[in-house]
Amino acid sequence: MSEGLKHGVEHGHAQRTIESLEAYDLEAEAKFAAALQSLKDLKLPLLDQLEGLKDAPMDVIMASLYLEDDTGDDAPQFIRDLRPNSSQLTIPVYPEVRDPRNPWACTEEIKLADAIAANISRAEQKKRSRIVCRTLGVGSAHHARSDRVPVSAPIVVPQGLA
Repeated sequence: MSEGLKHGVEHGHAQRTIESLEAYDLEAEAKFAAALQSLKDLKLPLLDQLEGLKDAPMDVIMASLYLEDDTGDDAPQFIRDLRPNSSQLTIPVYPEVRDPRNPWACTEEIKLADAIAANISRAEQKKRSRIVCRTLGVGSAHHARSDRVPVSAPIVVPQGLA
């Protein structure tokens, strides 16, 4: 290994690129293609199982993730706590205006189930609002409330200008 490192350092000092190194191994591209194909052919049963559950409810997905040596109700409490549960999933909440010094700082974490329920509720409200606005000849504009939550507010367009 030290010999390989020595050669790597020598190539680095000589300002050589990987293309020039391929000249030493004429089959480098074929080996790379074969390695890439073997990675593509690699079967991961857990990923296949999860992909099959992509449209399933969150609780079904979480129930499919279990420990291999799970002993059921005979297990101590700390082992049962390791079983995944959808109520354990949280997502970070980021401020609308992020700090440029720390752009990934989150303000809080909320449960995934709560976030999904809130999004469904907002979508249903928006759908009802859109139906009402269309039947009354009213447009809508987007603005933010004082707590920075984007909302749609109806705008009445004068009938002569519509």
